[in-house]
Amino acid sequence: MYKVLIVDDEPIVREGLEFIIDWQDFGFTIVDKAENGRMGLEKINALDPDLVITDVRMPGIDGIEMIRKVRKEGIKTRFIILSGYSDFTYAKDALSLNVVSYLLKPIEEAELIEELLKIKEDLKEKEALEISLMDYHQYEIASKIKDYLLNQTNEIDELKQLLTSTTYVLVGYVYDPTKVNRQELENKVPIVKPHGFYKFNHENTLYFLIEEESPTAFNQYIQKLVDFTESYKNQLTLTISSVVYSIEELKKAYREIDQLKEKMFLYPNQSILTPYLLKNKKNQQEINKNIEELKLRLLKAIEENNQEIILDLIPSFFSIYQQSDASVEEIKADLIGIYIASIRLIEKYKDEPFSEKEKNETISRFLKSASLAELLACLEESLISLANSLEEMLVTEDIVSRIKRYTQDHFHQELSMTELANHFNYSHSYLGKKFRTDTGKSYHTYLNEIRIEEAKKLLKESSLYIYEISERVGFSNPDYFHKKFKEKVGASPKQYRNKFKGEP
Repeated sequence: MYKVLIVDDEPIVREGLEFIIDWQDFGFTIVDKAENGRMGLEKINALDPDLVITDVRMPGIDGIEMIRKVRKEGIKTRFIILSGYSDFTYAKDALSLNVVSYLLKPIEEAELIEELLKIKEDLKEKEALEISLMDYHQYEIASKIKDYLLNQTNEIDELKQLLTSTTYVLVGYVYDPTKVNRQELENKVPIVKPHGFYKFNHENTLYFLIEEESPTAFNQYIQKLVDFTESYKNQLTLTISSVVYSIEELKKAYREIDQLKEKMFLYPNQSILTPYLLKNKKNQQEINKNIEELKLRLLKAIEENNQEIILDLIPSFFSIYQQSDASVEEIKADLIGIYIASIRLIEKYKDEPFSEKEKNETISRFLKSASLAELLACLEESLISLANSLEEMLVTEDIVSRIKRYTQDHFHQELSMTELANHFNYSHSYLGKKFRTDTGKSYHTYLNEIRIEEAKKLLKESSLYIYEISERVGFSNPDYFHKKFKEKVGASPKQYRNKFKGEP
């Protein structure tokens, strides 16, 4: 509704004007009345009416003088002058003061309505122009903010002149362009404070910079944006930066939004992400240690086809990565690494390696995963499948071949036929006889041969002390190692090393 002030020294005229028409039907409302020019000036300054209907002749300050003073103060209020005298002088003065209409008393209802409709149209055009100019001004500032945040310019002096508040918050609406129309989204977002609400788009994010005079003032704006986000039913993610207190800190806020966008991979069902998610992170070294431990436990579970343990361990990655600063690319690389390690484990039991096509198809699924949940589902499916395939191979593989393979992988540990019987769930006496029958030697002899072959490699390729090599290949007693090595090789460990180094 446009505001109307009536200024006339005749009470009957003031009352008559109030009831001559239904003002609201035409988009106007009478906010007050004044009985002379002096009171009219006071009410114009206090109420800022869109239209003033005033008499010309009034005691003290008349209508023309009142309008002249208003114009001198730069006030753009529109005026309709009423007069009982068809005097050209008044009309000429009125035109010079940009009065929109000059009506003679008594006022005709139709004539007043006609003038009001013209004024209403003019006011609407003015508002549209002001909004257009304001939108352009907002767009111009937003463009400068975008250039600054994207490092396309380092000039901030002009921004400091344009943004004069003391506190700022940057928010970003992350959307899927295939599901959400950006222009429609931009038009629907509630703009609570137009003069401090600058918007720009980059990639798949609609950004808004909100400026205010105090941090607490942001609460009402943020709540409206949160409510709006909920109305989009999981099609939008609202990311909110910390409050910053200078133009220079805006880049810090922008980096926070980028980090929160990365967190969407970890929290795909969470529509509101705040800087709280970026705090209380664990030491990266500790996180890497946890990941390596999980990897080893998973490989062991695959080797034993213990699917229950695999299913129990996979969810542990959620808490690990949610407490880390790892990027999406780093997370995918970690889990692809676990898949590759599992492939290599299985290939030790296969006659031929997995095809590159098969591996690449699985890795491609990992890389295309849109969330950690989806990625872990791919990992779980792959590891269960590998565990099953290993189980099938081991069922058909001869027990002696399995013992040999196990020994080659664990020769550095304490091994005995008793331990192997427990591991493979066979009778100790049966395994001993079976191994001797198939290989022509005892398991103990075979184990020592494997250990001595490994010791020969280390003597040639490393600078480890001989006692260190003894321990590394599984001999706890260096003297026993020395004895068995000389029996097998025909030279002591030292003589063997010197031979390859050309020393006497």
